[in-house]
Amino acid sequence: MKSKIKNLLIALAFCPLSALNAQTEVMAWGNITGYRIDGELIEFETSLRVGELNKGNMETTGKEKQSYPIYHRDGNIQKVTTLMKGIQLHQTVEELQHKETKINLIAESDTTIRGEKVYFCVELPAPRYGSVIIDNGHDILLTGKGRRIKIEVKQARKPFVRRENGNQVLYIPLMNSIKEGRSSKLELRLEADGEIDHSPARLELDTKQPGQLFVGFGGNFRLQNPDKDPAVIDYCLNNLRVAYGRVEMPWQRWQPDETTDPATHRYIGAVSFHSWRGCDDETLRRWAAAARQINKPLIVGEGSTDAAAWRYPEIFGESTFAFYEINLYVRLCALCQPLSILQWQLTADYSPLWGNGIFGSTGPLRPTQRFWNLKQLASTPEESFALPITCDKTAINATAFGNIARGEYALHLVNNGAAREATVTGLPKEVTSAQMYVTSPTDQMRLVNDVVIQDGEARISLPPLSFVTIIIK
Repeated sequence: MKSKIKNLLIALAFCPLSALNAQTEVMAWGNITGYRIDGELIEFETSLRVGELNKGNMETTGKEKQSYPIYHRDGNIQKVTTLMKGIQLHQTVEELQHKETKINLIAESDTTIRGEKVYFCVELPAPRYGSVIIDNGHDILLTGKGRRIKIEVKQARKPFVRRENGNQVLYIPLMNSIKEGRSSKLELRLEADGEIDHSPARLELDTKQPGQLFVGFGGNFRLQNPDKDPAVIDYCLNNLRVAYGRVEMPWQRWQPDETTDPATHRYIGAVSFHSWRGCDDETLRRWAAAARQINKPLIVGEGSTDAAAWRYPEIFGESTFAFYEINLYVRLCALCQPLSILQWQLTADYSPLWGNGIFGSTGPLRPTQRFWNLKQLASTPEESFALPITCDKTAINATAFGNIARGEYALHLVNNGAAREATVTGLPKEVTSAQMYVTSPTDQMRLVNDVVIQDGEARISLPPLSFVTIIIK
């Protein structure tokens, strides 16, 4: 069965990407992380689980937990196939209308496992959700602060709720007994609604306390594909300001005889880490502290969010993937103040471009939303220093840079919610105008001409689910 999944992966890689931005956030491994309404996330997380309750043998879908999940989009339909414990799981998520989604699930077993079952689960983050009402096993209502989720179960099931790690988890049985050759289906209708926050945001910039130097955005150049890599590299170098590059130097060339001491300390020029996982605020602050302790700059040597994404490459064209990536980069800049973030990669592997046969794609080489995000971040003026910036809205991530001597500044804002107005204070009094760029599912570094600034205060409009950059030169 694993070989079948690999073959199907190759076939799906040749499917063109859809430009449609869906409301339902489906991860490539199958979990639904919420529902977007006007840009705001109605948060919850689904998963598929196989095992016995309270036995410690439960496996669950999640990031990098399955070897070869398959992700594919066809218009307003997203499909994921994955394998757990010899059970092939198929999930189809279809957008029906503004606030309703149809979910079809199929479990096919190639094995027999006594006592274990397959479940579709919905985890509700505390303290947002408080009430779960199950009516006759078919209609389920989940409510909380400004949130309402209705789930209609089409087949006869016996859903139940458990409390796990402080959260409520809804379990809906998909396969009650796992036997070789058995299959089971489940159809759900999910309807989400909630209070949408359009209230204005206020950001405060502090130009009097510059931090670490940011030389600019960079990239990795690990050459693996002589047919595809050169075109991607040339496009990126010609269209991005690439301040740093990282190439492969195998350890056996540095130290051919592993029995000798390497004496590397005097060559250390920076502290470097990879951003694939473990990027909570506390961990990022510890990386920054480690660099300060040895008085060396900090570099994000490999930047992105999913080390397994090469296995389901269609995800590179999804707005959700692009959005989570730029969110991480803005947080990295704000919390770590790195010398540079080096994208993994600016080659055909994890390419920010599509077409020209990359991962089997068709058509000419062209930029994705990820590329425009990177280009926008790379537009930070050279030799800029990190500047403190705060925001009164948790839905907005922000970072800022400035070269005070030259009067050049860059403010990068990620709006994770609905459209709203924003006021930025603390800008230099002599600044009267700026340029604003917007990248979103519908905008490709769109220029908003001449943002008006008066008395050190700028008023701007933030589109929903957008990456916004303000450049002052």
